Amino acid sequence: WSERNCGYLRLSTSYDEEYAEAGRRGWARLQFDGDHLSIFTRPAPVLSAVEELIASIVRPDQASRR
Repeated sequence: WSERNCGYLRLSTSYDEEYAEAGRRGWARLQFDGDHLSIFTRPAPVLSAVEELIASIVRPDQASRR
């Protein structure tokens, strides 16, 4: 776990504990309704979520939050 300005994309409920820890550390977080294989089976929506997460880190005042 880094102390740097980071983000966490939760791909499924299997990662709820890590998602919660990222929140405790003040990281930007985003939930994606998928599973751990979504990066292969649904790459375009996952990429959109990653881009949104990055935007929330780089420009927090302009990014939407889910």
